[in-house]
Amino acid sequence: MQGSRSLDPADPMRYLGIATSMITKTTKKRGPSLSGILHRCSSLIRRASVVARSGMSRRKSRTIEGGVHWKCPRCKRWKLAAQFGGCKRNWNGLRSSCHKCEAIVQAGRRVGNRELVRRSCRESYQRNKDKIKADQKKYRRKNPEKINAQNAINSAIRSGELARPNLCEMCGRLGYIEAHHDSYDRDRRLVVTWLCRKCHKFLHARRREQTSATEKG
Repeated sequence: MQGSRSLDPADPMRYLGIATSMITKTTKKRGPSLSGILHRCSSLIRRASVVARSGMSRRKSRTIEGGVHWKCPRCKRWKLAAQFGGCKRNWNGLRSSCHKCEAIVQAGRRVGNRELVRRSCRESYQRNKDKIKADQKKYRRKNPEKINAQNAINSAIRSGELARPNLCEMCGRLGYIEAHHDSYDRDRRLVVTWLCRKCHKFLHARRREQTSATEKG
């Protein structure tokens, strides 16, 4: 069938030609059901309109140091596909903006629509409450040493044995500070580094990279 061939996203009108051809052939001879053909054609037409509207057909990739890079229209930098979020509507399956620029945009939206965001979060939690609780239960069952370490920190803060600072020990940022454990051993549960959320995530990402490199080596 002609529609099974790969389609060039730079030529949206080709989708419409294929759709017309499929309908014409279906009416002349027996083949797939008409409803199935119409469903396929409607998806082709939607895809063509998205490509034409978004201008993604003009977006090109570039190979840099052996990796395929895409240009973020906000920061104007070429980045790997892993640094972009997913988007089914775009022909390449990626968002136009990179993770960092998208985070800045979303943060601005949250500041300007605080009540709307809170209400949306509450509604989302109510819709997915069972799944969230199941995921939390699965995480606790899979990581008992982490949960015990977190509980030990919370108990020490409530009893006054530890005090949560308001400055990150790594970057000096002011705000809500989290406890980072270098070890989850029983005798080192209260030995922590106080970090902001960004630095905490960075250290855990680096730990995962080191663990992965060790396993591969």
